[in-house]
Amino acid sequence: MPLALSFQHNNPLRSTILDHSGSNKPNPVYEVATAHAGHKSKTTITSIFPPHVIGEIEWNKSLDSGTIAVGGRQMSIHELLVHGGLLSPTVRKFQLPEGTWYKWQRAGADGLVLVDGDNNIVGRSLHTRDARPAGMTLEIQDSNTRDFVEWVLLTFVIVEHLRRKTLSYKFKPNLGETSWEGAINFFVIDSYTRVFQ
Repeated sequence: MPLALSFQHNNPLRSTILDHSGSNKPNPVYEVATAHAGHKSKTTITSIFPPHVIGEIEWNKSLDSGTIAVGGRQMSIHELLVHGGLLSPTVRKFQLPEGTWYKWQRAGADGLVLVDGDNNIVGRSLHTRDARPAGMTLEIQDSNTRDFVEWVLLTFVIVEHLRRKTLSYKFKPNLGETSWEGAINFFVIDSYTRVFQ
């Protein structure tokens, strides 16, 4: 059975994350918080139990790049999460400290899957639009260690945020927009973007 981590808010940069596996009552296990000070923003991902900081992201002004502190190292987001090819389904790929590579790939209109070197799916995101409020869940295969889960969570938060930022640029309507669907897509995505700028 996979580990199911649901975000209380449909927001990768600001949410308590609940573990739905193992018991009837979901347990809060992680917290993602973003603080703004002037033109700087900092996202901190923490484990609630045992309490520790998983990673800290210092965003640039536009929140589409920056630096990350994780595991005693500091690097740019683009060093940690390497871009996939232009025509590749891979959005970003990352290497764990022991050397194993994983790839976040597109899955449908708003999903992501995480695959290993053999293209086995080891994680995926699920989005629900029918429920109110809309939700987001990250599923991770349960055979992995806590360190692996935390690397997946850290990279997912960044990749999902960047995916939404990209969508906010793609779906901005023209002044003559007549499609209600286009206008609604713009409103939902632009509302997310405005919170973090």
